[in-house]
Amino acid sequence: MFSASVRQFTECVCLPAAFEVVVSLLNRSDLPRDTGFKFCLKIRELDETVLTLHQEPVFSTHYDSRDDAIRFVCPRRGATFDPTLPPSPSKRQIVLTHEATLNREIMKFTMKQQFKSPGIFVFESAWLEIDGQTRKISEIDHRKPFFVIVQKRPSRIMIEERDLLAGVDEKVMLTIEPATDVESSSLKMTSSDASLIFHDSSSNLVPELTVSVPALQKDSNYSFHVSLFLPLSAEFIRETVSVKRKICVQWEEKPYYVEVSFIPLFTMQRRITALESKSLIVFELGRPPIVSSTVCFDSAHLEAKVPDPEKPSALAKMLNPDISDLEPASISTIVWVLPVDGPAVRHKMKLKYRVKKKIDGLLIDEDKEYYKYEEERDLNVCKVSYEMCAQILSQQPGAQLCRAGAPCDFVVSVRSLSHTVEMLYVVLDADEKLWILTERAKVLSLKESGLGQIVFSIVPCIAGFLPYPSISIYSCIGTGENEDYLPGSPLISYHRTEGKQIRVLAPNADSNAFQEKSGSIRGKFKKLTKIFD
Repeated sequence: MFSASVRQFTECVCLPAAFEVVVSLLNRSDLPRDTGFKFCLKIRELDETVLTLHQEPVFSTHYDSRDDAIRFVCPRRGATFDPTLPPSPSKRQIVLTHEATLNREIMKFTMKQQFKSPGIFVFESAWLEIDGQTRKISEIDHRKPFFVIVQKRPSRIMIEERDLLAGVDEKVMLTIEPATDVESSSLKMTSSDASLIFHDSSSNLVPELTVSVPALQKDSNYSFHVSLFLPLSAEFIRETVSVKRKICVQWEEKPYYVEVSFIPLFTMQRRITALESKSLIVFELGRPPIVSSTVCFDSAHLEAKVPDPEKPSALAKMLNPDISDLEPASISTIVWVLPVDGPAVRHKMKLKYRVKKKIDGLLIDEDKEYYKYEEERDLNVCKVSYEMCAQILSQQPGAQLCRAGAPCDFVVSVRSLSHTVEMLYVVLDADEKLWILTERAKVLSLKESGLGQIVFSIVPCIAGFLPYPSISIYSCIGTGENEDYLPGSPLISYHRTEGKQIRVLAPNADSNAFQEKSGSIRGKFKKLTKIFD
């Protein structure tokens, strides 16, 4: 008696790979050892007969409201697979064989088969041939359906996987792996994004690229470089984020799609600030640390469209005309004075730059080509109406510096550039770990000269160089009750001492004790005064 079990087999085979199956044969016969045998396993191509025999039964129910009855029918009975049925003569049959000797009770071996064409094959039968006699396998066990799908390995087109730089010409490797022998042909490359363009053999920018492919043999490959250019755009220049673009490669009357990723050559952050009565716009340019080239700027222009359409655009004045080169992992800034104030002013910026590679410490300009970046954007340019400055003074008599834990005077001076008499709402804000703000908001009255000054009491918490608390000013809204005021809309101002720091000394134990004692005496004196009043 013999029985066999199949535990491992290749379910899907891509030509020209081979099919493998692992069989365990259990020998329960009384045959002597060292007896030669041949194990045979037959599989056949799947046909319509087998598909019909493997169909499961289908049941259907129907409720008839007139008869108030439920009817249960079986439209298809289904069938079970019978391996004794003769196969279709048009379908292929393949017999896998393995020859060995009966040297032990359980034998495990691997059988291989090379297919020539695709198809779907299922198990049919298995037997042993011993001394010219055929012995059936009483039982063959396979835990999952025994079938194999044979398919042709498709041709592949692959592209080099790396992040390319947007804003500069890039070269990437494209590789073709044909599944069969092909004659000399050509392929056409197009992009789903119209902004992604190619360089042809004459270095011209074209939306489509045609490449000649020589005759190739099966299992060989052919690689070539493709020059791409994706211009910088405002959508992904703000940060170093990878963007994907798809390229369609039409070859052998079949489309293939590859995906390339881009990161910006440099990033750009913008902010609007104030300098006295002028509005400035600051462009901060940064380079990612993963690149090895240097960006050299040739020119930069910023112009604003004036409200009068008959007048030409106003050109912004650049405060730093000599823009420093952008090295990897470095930052450079461009500062302009905005020529036009107002809401939603249309601005157009133009950058002209070159990209140089550093070889042996020297900058080498390989392509000698200038690139351009242009951007149009509406900016809300508000006119600066107020100027502020602040100063911190110690409240201790004769002390020049502040100490941690000791109260200080924070003097805020405001000047109106329009010289108007008005009430302003001044608000302080600071890190609670650095400053204790005993007074956060006060109302300031500006005089006819447009000047006003107000004093806040603040207490430094730690020693060291501490930044000044931030200052914001708002318009005043009167409530009409007890002359109370509420903050209105924020006002645009220029802070001269913004970012300034002050040195704070460590607390003194004696001075702290004196301050606590004098403070308690001063408090008791105030209470007695209130009682007598």
